[in-house]
Amino acid sequence: MPAVFIHTGTTPFCPGGLFGNLGACCDDKFVNLTRLEPLIAQYDNIPWVLLHSGYDFTPTSRTDITDAALDLASKYANVYLEVSPKP
Repeated sequence: MPAVFIHTGTTPFCPGGLFGNLGACCDDKFVNLTRLEPLIAQYDNIPWVLLHSGYDFTPTSRTDITDAALDLASKYANVYLEVSPKP
């Protein structure tokens, strides 16, 4: 069965949390997992694997992204959390 593997959370690889001129690593429009919920609900026959469980690799250490990943996994049977490389 195909599955959707999607990077969640931020990344330590972008200097200053930027990818070029975009805040692609940190801006809420890129890391807000609630944007995925309509797709997860619509495609409930497809497994969704949230890579890194929404972990924040930046110095701010946001927990809201991980909380959203946990909420989605609790609400939908087709959502799975991948936990590497969480400390």
